[in-house]
Amino acid sequence: MAIEAQILKVCAFFVLLFLVESSAIKSPLLIRKPLAVIKKLNKLIEHKSWWKKNWKWFTPIIGLCLITAGLISTSEIGGTISNTFKAYADPTLIEKALILAQENVEVKELLGTLKPIDKLAIMEGRVIYSDNNKSIDISFRVKGSIEKGRMRIFADRNGDSWEYKEIVIGIKKIKKTIIIIERKE
Repeated sequence: MAIEAQILKVCAFFVLLFLVESSAIKSPLLIRKPLAVIKKLNKLIEHKSWWKKNWKWFTPIIGLCLITAGLISTSEIGGTISNTFKAYADPTLIEKALILAQENVEVKELLGTLKPIDKLAIMEGRVIYSDNNKSIDISFRVKGSIEKGRMRIFADRNGDSWEYKEIVIGIKKIKKTIIIIERKE
């Protein structure tokens, strides 16, 4: 029934097109009648909802997304992602370490003026929280006006602030490590 209705609709459309394009027939009455036929045919054709048309591909995709989210949240990857976003949400940890590093004479000589950390530096690095999120071991790239390197910070949380245990910058190109704050054993 639906296919026959569609065929009728297509035929009515071509009849209408012929009547409108024909230079011999200009009567509005002849144009209105095919339009009425098309409107009646539209009522006969069953219009499916979005869900009825797309459920066959949409359901498996949602299922795969849920399974993936479940696997990520229960694996080590989920913990790593969570730690990275915690460090990303606490920019004072890194900003104060950069200020301390910038005051170091050796950093100024070898790296130059340190540029602010861009948004991807933390995500590209490594973040490990321990001791119930009171200690952090974070490593990320830093860029200076002369050279680039990798900063590693060990710190403990005291209330709302961080107490730095060790801050080190490694420069791979010249194989040099700059100790900004040395760890006390």
